[in-house]
Amino acid sequence: MEYKLVALDCDGTLLGSDGNIPKDNITALQKLKKKGIEVILATGRSDLLTRDYVEDLGINIPVIGCNGATLSNVLTGERMYIHGIDNSVVKTVLKACTDRNIKCKLFTADMCYTSDMVAMQKGIRQIVTMYTRELKTTIPYQWMSDDDMLKLADTAQVVKLVTVNDDIKLLKELKTYLRGIDGLQVMQSNWNCLDMVAPEVSKGNALCEYAHSKGIDMSQCVAFGDSENDISMLKAAGLGIAMANADDSVKEAADRITLTNDECGVAKELKGLFDL
Repeated sequence: MEYKLVALDCDGTLLGSDGNIPKDNITALQKLKKKGIEVILATGRSDLLTRDYVEDLGINIPVIGCNGATLSNVLTGERMYIHGIDNSVVKTVLKACTDRNIKCKLFTADMCYTSDMVAMQKGIRQIVTMYTRELKTTIPYQWMSDDDMLKLADTAQVVKLVTVNDDIKLLKELKTYLRGIDGLQVMQSNWNCLDMVAPEVSKGNALCEYAHSKGIDMSQCVAFGDSENDISMLKAAGLGIAMANADDSVKEAADRITLTNDECGVAKELKGLFDL
């Protein structure tokens, strides 16, 4: 098969455990781009939080953000599309979180709102707590009360809602409840984190949309991932590759399993697939 497009998750896939892109991955992607192969990042984060990584790569590539809710060029600021959550659904989620004393982050394309003062004070470090690296380009945070969050939900174009909680039993109960809400898709993007987006939003659908815009058949796409929110992308691509550090459900959905993110599994597979 002649592959023409490569889609890469960031955390746990392209990035090492220290929050940086290993040199082997950078070199492989630069060579790939020189060959004329399309490359796209697909992350659960806000797309703004990938700008440092795109700059590290030294190639101008698009980014699927918020699990497929946005498609952007993070270097120019151009947004190709935004798919938001219905406002009434956003309010239902906020109320469910408040009732359980679980704080929630509300993301628009350019801003994060939260009633969690800890998240407000730590900013991006609250999102990627496993990393020591602090990003130069972050998404602005704004604190507001739970009541004001509900008012904001009446008018804001919300692309993603996020809850982070170390009480796994409570988080599991909340996930079960939220998955019963029409007009909402709930994904576990980390062991202590739930991401919520609109029903039609997924990395897989976003990858299909981008590939179609480039005249590329999905059979000509390769996708890499490690978490539950990557499964749709791995299944949509002609070749879905799970990292060795991936969740078991991701490995089951993939066509093959490569080395871990710290062993440059991405670079290993690209070298073999594209003769780099």
